[in-house]
Amino acid sequence: MRRYLIPCAGPVAAHGVLGPRDEFRIPRLIVAATTFFAMTLILVPLARAAGVGARQNITGTVKDALNRPLPDVQLKLQTGDGRILGRTRSSLSGTFEFGNVPAGTYAIQAKKSGFTQGVEIVAVPSQRALSLEIALQAETELSLRVATTRINPQPNGLSKTGNSQYTLTQHDIAALPQGANTPINEVLLQMPGVVQDDQAQIHVDGEHEDLQWRVNGVMMPMDSFSGFGQIFNSFFVRRMSLLDGVLPVTYGFRDAGVLDMETKDGCSNPGGNVGFYGGQRETLQPSFEYGGCDAPLSYYFTGAFLHNNLAFSSATPGPTPIHNITNQGQGFGYVTYQLNPLTKLSLTTGISVNNSEVPNTPNLPPLFDLGGLDPADYPSSKINESLNQDYYFGILALTGVIGPGINYQVAYTGSYSTIQFNPDPIGDLIYQGVASNSFRSEFDNTLQTDLSRQFNSHEFGSHNIGTGFYLGEYGTQVDDTTLAFPVDSSGKQTQDTPVSIVQNNNNINMLYGVYLQDIWQVNEKFTVTTGARWDGVAGIINNNMVSPRVNLLYNFNKSTALHAGFARYFQTPDFETISNSSFEASKGTSAAVSPGSLQLFPEKDYYWNAGALHHFGSHLTLEENGFFRLSQNLIDSGQFGFVPVFEPFNYKNGRIWGSESSAVFNWENLSVRGNFTYSVAQGNDVTTGQFNFTPAEIAYIANHYIFLDHSQQYTASGGITYRWRSYLASMDGTYGSGLRAGFANTDELGENFQINLALEKSWRIRELGDVKTRVVLVNVTDNINELRNGSGIGIFQPGFGPRRTVYGGITVPLPPIGRSSANP
Repeated sequence: MRRYLIPCAGPVAAHGVLGPRDEFRIPRLIVAATTFFAMTLILVPLARAAGVGARQNITGTVKDALNRPLPDVQLKLQTGDGRILGRTRSSLSGTFEFGNVPAGTYAIQAKKSGFTQGVEIVAVPSQRALSLEIALQAETELSLRVATTRINPQPNGLSKTGNSQYTLTQHDIAALPQGANTPINEVLLQMPGVVQDDQAQIHVDGEHEDLQWRVNGVMMPMDSFSGFGQIFNSFFVRRMSLLDGVLPVTYGFRDAGVLDMETKDGCSNPGGNVGFYGGQRETLQPSFEYGGCDAPLSYYFTGAFLHNNLAFSSATPGPTPIHNITNQGQGFGYVTYQLNPLTKLSLTTGISVNNSEVPNTPNLPPLFDLGGLDPADYPSSKINESLNQDYYFGILALTGVIGPGINYQVAYTGSYSTIQFNPDPIGDLIYQGVASNSFRSEFDNTLQTDLSRQFNSHEFGSHNIGTGFYLGEYGTQVDDTTLAFPVDSSGKQTQDTPVSIVQNNNNINMLYGVYLQDIWQVNEKFTVTTGARWDGVAGIINNNMVSPRVNLLYNFNKSTALHAGFARYFQTPDFETISNSSFEASKGTSAAVSPGSLQLFPEKDYYWNAGALHHFGSHLTLEENGFFRLSQNLIDSGQFGFVPVFEPFNYKNGRIWGSESSAVFNWENLSVRGNFTYSVAQGNDVTTGQFNFTPAEIAYIANHYIFLDHSQQYTASGGITYRWRSYLASMDGTYGSGLRAGFANTDELGENFQINLALEKSWRIRELGDVKTRVVLVNVTDNINELRNGSGIGIFQPGFGPRRTVYGGITVPLPPIGRSSANP
């Protein structure tokens, strides 16, 4: 039975925990919700009143992906209820016009044989002339490929609110050496500010796991990516953008960066393919994609299975890891239904099942005696541990337009995730004295609503007013059964028969937030984005904070832009990883830990960011950003103790600073990109989870700022792509100066680098299409990259990057059923 945990009143002020006046109260949530609905009541009538009686002409141009005008395109003007007000065709120059259009919000649909249908939403009246540009994509792959290399050549830039936005499209991903088979974390390594860690982890701008994941504008539940397995793959990605800097107040709870993924759909990507990818390290990965479109329905599905010997980072430097087999299955679906020209209902769903062995380190010394067993008969290379992670989710969203300029989205998300660690009851007891069977699960229900209204004025510029709220219920369960040996006061084993320790815990946590924002375009050059959001958490942690933010964007001209801003951020640790260890239950055993605080605190940040972007003609773009963050109760996490599951803890103070540089060059069929990041991340004074540290480390950190274990001073990445006729040559690489290690992270590991190469050939087969074959060489130089050496705060064991590996793949197209006829 679930119970909502309402915090008891009591003065707890140490280390940032708030007293009874600041605790979560239902009336505050009511005030927030009332504020949101009041804004809705104001914006909607204003939108409707603004357009009463006014009429206006609507003009525009229809173009293809190469920016060429399209003649003879059929266009129709529809009302929200589907009524057609007018029809026309584009001229030889691609232009069109609808005259004397009454006030209202309309959908303009453009249709031409051989192209996917385009839809543009327009509101009448408008303070500005209504001159639209509608782009249609050709259904053939050749046109799409050319569009990627010529129309959208610069994958980095600034968003309209002035924060950094680095984008990779599905074609950019397909051009990576491993193409769509590239894991999501390795795609992210090709973006600025992203640092590689072992176990497929990545870190953005010096933060540990402070990355927010979004799918089609909806925030995934906060704990979705706290494990090791790949929840998502690259197959379904149409476009993915990494946003960092001073984020708008629409984003909360995870603020080092936002990974915003737009998925493929059946209308833009009709048909599909079947792929087979494999090679060394026992790698086999079959996959499929398929989508279709039958107005008003669109559907897209993809699935993949992966088997290899690279479940985790190898614990040994050799080419073949010991005990590291993984079997992973992933499925993804995106279905939309156009209720009317202005309203769309969508369902996004996915499943991920990962069953993996935990890699072994050979030649470990036995530390405990188990029932007379001879350790020589059970070497550490034969330990049989495994870690399984399952994830299921669904997003139901309603998106649309109300009146002139009002956009809205309401989305419900449900997810269920589990992490199960299965110990080796013999090997673990012999080599570490503890064998812990650990199960953790989380069931989440969230509701997210966003509403925005555009106001245009000759005197006061353009204002986009936005508001919204987030409400999430996070139910967590922890079931641990541990075998350990009795020990005396000095820690010496007193008997060779283990005892059992059982710890179970269930909690309900509430996460809530509301925001109000104004994007004020003062003139064509200057934009000011201001806003505030109020976020809070109730349950295991009880706290809340108001976060104001402001960001300035100034465009000197079409080639140069400057931006600067300030933000307050509020973030909480993953609920799924919060440990409720019992000191009494493990006392007197080999599983005992030192005393320490279990009460975790939310992190509260002060953040500054400034930068510049410059386009050198249409071929080269350079961007530079600097950032500085001060943190109260900085959240970090590590793999402590005897189970390789992350546990969060707090530093009293934190400071992170650095810079990002990126460059992109495109010329005809050649594309070159490069990124460089300098970063320093430090913390001081451990205030929670002290039992995970030695007394010497606790004393040292109390008086020194230390580097965080994931801090890497210099990071670089980049790639080159060249197309020649039916061939594609690709190369990418990463470089890191080394993560931290040793006592209190005072040591730095050596440099690591990896270069990957690929060559792809397209074979045109009649009545089938382009069949693609690819050969891939990972880690060309066979460099031994030691990502972790087993020391440092929260480091479970050594971790090495992959050695030289050869892969091959083939992709066979599947034709669409019928013809693409709509674009919901």
